[in-house]
Amino acid sequence: MNRRRDRYGTDRAGRRRLLLEIVEAVAAPWDGRGSASACRPTGPAPAHADDRALADYDELVAELNDRPWPTCTCAGRNPPRRVGLPTSTRSRANRRRFDGHVIANNGFDQASANAVIEAGIADAVSFARSFIANPDLVTRFAMARDLAAGDPGTYYTGGAGATSTTP
Repeated sequence: MNRRRDRYGTDRAGRRRLLLEIVEAVAAPWDGRGSASACRPTGPAPAHADDRALADYDELVAELNDRPWPTCTCAGRNPPRRVGLPTSTRSRANRRRFDGHVIANNGFDQASANAVIEAGIADAVSFARSFIANPDLVTRFAMARDLAAGDPGTYYTGGAGATSTTP
């Protein structure tokens, strides 16, 4: 929770201000080419995002669209089902809010990743935890092999001694 009382806190716009100022500074020398951001409204526990955090996130994605920022990695509250499109409408909403490249992220497997790309919901998918547990992920996908399960206790989540609360 942001408890700042300066221009980078106090209200919803203030909480987004720091990231947006960084985006503008990073994008300026290259006219936004080659720049990207990863936005996650939920921290390490997607299922625990409340409606207020999700509304702030939606506004942030829309504000990123107004800047020379070509790529946004977006994660939703609910992971996709193991087959088919995500159960959450967040990826679809991000696609409408952001005109640049959208990279979806939140527990995709090969089938669900292909489905969101084919449906035009995202331009690419980030596999994050699956890549950590499977450094040979591309080979496993190509050969239709099962994926190794990740160990959430080994995930870096920030801070000294922090552990993940994600499955």
